[in-house]
Amino acid sequence: VAAAGTVAITVTNMDGQVSMAANFTITAPAPQIAGLNPDFVRVGGGAIVLTINGANFQPGAVVLGGINVIPNSVVVNVGQITVPLAANVLQAPIVVQITVRNPDGQVSNQSPFEVKPSLKRSFS
Repeated sequence: VAAAGTVAITVTNMDGQVSMAANFTITAPAPQIAGLNPDFVRVGGGAIVLTINGANFQPGAVVLGGINVIPNSVVVNVGQITVPLAANVLQAPIVVQITVRNPDGQVSNQSPFEVKPSLKRSFS
C-alpha cells in the first residue's frame, strides 16, 4: 500500500459480473518513538537540541511535552525530529513525557525526558 486514503474495491466473478464498489480505508501507521538524544540533561546546562528517533513521523508533526506543544520542531525525515529546548525551560528538575502527534491526529508512544538536579560540588 503506497499511501493512506480511501479506495473503492470491487469483485469480478469468473463470468465477468462485477460487484458494487465498497470503500476500504487505509490508515497510515502511528508514529513511534524509539529513543531521545539526549534522554536527560542537568539543571543549568544551557539550551539543547532534542533529537527524537523513531518511525512514521509525517511532515508537519508536532512534539509534545506532556500536553503542551513544544514549538519549532523540525521533521528531518520519517525517522527523526529535532526540537530546540531553551535554557529557561531546563532550570528545575522534572520528568516530562515526550510524544509526537502527526497531522492525521495519531499520537506516538511516550518517552521520558528528564531534567536532573545539577551535580553539587563541595570545596574544602
